Amino acid sequence: MMKNRTELKMTTHKENCSAESDEHSVSGTVRNGLCTRHYMRNWRNGDPLAGRTARGVVERYFNDSINIETENCIEWMYANVEGYGIFKRNKRVTREVLRLKVGNAPQGKNLALHTCDNPPCFNYKHLFWGSNSDNGKDMATKGRSHRGSKHHLSKLSEKDVLGIRVSVGTQTCLARRYGVSQTTVYNIKNRRTWKWL
Repeated sequence: MMKNRTELKMTTHKENCSAESDEHSVSGTVRNGLCTRHYMRNWRNGDPLAGRTARGVVERYFNDSINIETENCIEWMYANVEGYGIFKRNKRVTREVLRLKVGNAPQGKNLALHTCDNPPCFNYKHLFWGSNSDNGKDMATKGRSHRGSKHHLSKLSEKDVLGIRVSVGTQTCLARRYGVSQTTVYNIKNRRTWKWL
């Protein structure tokens, strides 16, 4: 392992990278016996093999897990920031599973939707093909949408909206009382907004 960056020996000819268990031929810059990729991993992590999943591990995990027959969720351990499983260069694992187990996506239904609402789950029994519209409807029916008081810009609660609807005061007076515009009060009273209440 390198102690500091000044101990740098560079060559620019064909040579082998000496990283353990990943020896490969390198054409180009070799630093301290390591190719650029392994040298940078060593510099960042102190280990030339750190910072990535070993080749084939993800595929083996996928192939082993796809044939498990269970009613429970099977969670993908290599998830992105949103929690969705990623497989082979940013492909969603759920789409790949549906494609293999159910068949290709029907026309206009290119999303893999969950019945379990668990993003890392890739059990094909919990997945179905759907469109953006289906996804929005599914989210609303299950109460996961950010509408009403759940929305980060909402000034009113559901209780306030119901209060506005049953009150007999003027719209201007109600708008002042609740800290909203007269148009907002009008839209609530005429069920243009907050329709589901």
